[in-house]
Amino acid sequence: MPKRSAKGQGGNTTKKQRVTKGSDEGICNNVDAAVNKYVLFYGIKSPFSQFHPAKFVVDGIKYCCMEQYMHHQKAVTFKDKLSAKKILASEDPKEHKKLGRRVTNFKKEVWDSVSVEIVKKGNVAKFSQDEKLKKALFDTGDKILAEASPRDRIWGIGLGPSNPKAQDSKNWRGKNKLGQALTEVKEILREKETKSPKND
Repeated sequence: MPKRSAKGQGGNTTKKQRVTKGSDEGICNNVDAAVNKYVLFYGIKSPFSQFHPAKFVVDGIKYCCMEQYMHHQKAVTFKDKLSAKKILASEDPKEHKKLGRRVTNFKKEVWDSVSVEIVKKGNVAKFSQDEKLKKALFDTGDKILAEASPRDRIWGIGLGPSNPKAQDSKNWRGKNKLGQALTEVKEILREKETKSPKND
């Protein structure tokens, strides 16, 4: 999940790589697909971030971002009604994360078995209910998305976007669960688009 951004961009950014000005946050796109097959992203400015503001509805409940959705579903999974209520009452993704860490009756093995599907379901809603966000996702083409969080080795790759090692998955220190989920969501939405009546 998104962490505090590192200072600066580092000295190894090439002309093929774009990082949001003055920060490691945002989207890092390599324009040469033959050289690099990844889209690195990190921080709230990126539409792919869990912290990025995005209003969507799942099962009749309104959410303000994916971080809220994920931690609300975490509380629901472990039947912590109080935490679920508090998470929905806040619009601050940092608060969502903090409350999510306090969910009672939490069992890691259970969460590990359901969390990826929860994140995929939420992101299908997020990107399908906002045309601008969906276009941003589709504009990544056939590239694999990767959360370039230098501190997250579960949902991210464990490397920042300005780190040249991040351009090769062999160097990744994390599992990139979020990036993998988003890449799958992109394919799910593409398939829905091709089956849509307007494309007949």
